[in-house]
Amino acid sequence: MSYFCHIYYCTRKKEENQKELSKRLLTYGFWHSFGISYEESMIERRSNGKPYYIGNENEIFFNLSHGQELIAVACADCEVGIDAESMRKVRENAMRRTCTRKEWEWLQQSEQKELDFLRLWTLKESYMKMTGKGFSIPPEMIGFTLDEKGKIQSEKEGVFRQYLLAEGVISVCIKENAETADYFKVRKVEWES
Repeated sequence: MSYFCHIYYCTRKKEENQKELSKRLLTYGFWHSFGISYEESMIERRSNGKPYYIGNENEIFFNLSHGQELIAVACADCEVGIDAESMRKVRENAMRRTCTRKEWEWLQQSEQKELDFLRLWTLKESYMKMTGKGFSIPPEMIGFTLDEKGKIQSEKEGVFRQYLLAEGVISVCIKENAETADYFKVRKVEWES
């Protein structure tokens, strides 16, 4: 069996309503990924609180994230988690608290510490969201290694992808293994005002 994951993202101006823009992006993602209309009435939650869509005989998985200026949705045919973070300043004690010892040592050597921290953070959160367990998994218990070519390594189950954008960082995790993950597709969505 092959799997796919489509990622759609858009930027948000401060005056734009985050909830309305998120719903608009979900609607776009559902139509372009699955050929179906997104309806809030068709969303239910699992016992862990993770939403899922009940309106189709095939399993439909999705996840939503929004940073200050960045909104992203992942639509997939397997469990998925996504995190999007706008570029921003990060306090050093927040970095230290959420990193493994190895990650913290790597960050100390980094010439772009805040960007590299956001890369790690979005990977951690995409994994926590994919599992449906969220922050019941302590972020400092999820470790990643990033090399200069962008290769992501982790002991955690899942396939990870990361996208460095002018607006920020998007990381995605799907449950299936690398041999079955056919492709990831990313698209920036822009609407006319």
